[in-house]
Amino acid sequence: MSEPNIKEKYPKAFPKFNDEQLEQFAKVAECHTYQDGDLLFAAGDREFKFHVIKSGEIVIIDRSSGEPSAMLVHQAGEFTADLATLK
Repeated sequence: MSEPNIKEKYPKAFPKFNDEQLEQFAKVAECHTYQDGDLLFAAGDREFKFHVIKSGEIVIIDRSSGEPSAMLVHQAGEFTADLATLK
């Protein structure tokens, strides 16, 4: 039996917003389009923005070993930020 992925293991830490919730974010958010390879934040950043994914995906990459590897993929309806941002 394989180990569950982190989203399955900690579902409260990785909520997926419904259409109504996304509409609420849209009322107060700035919309940005990013290209493949754009850096949204890096290890050691003390502050980073709250990103809600409207379409596409964001891949969190671990570069600590010198060889980049995908750690996590956020998809439409999900977000990147510290979970405390939602409280």
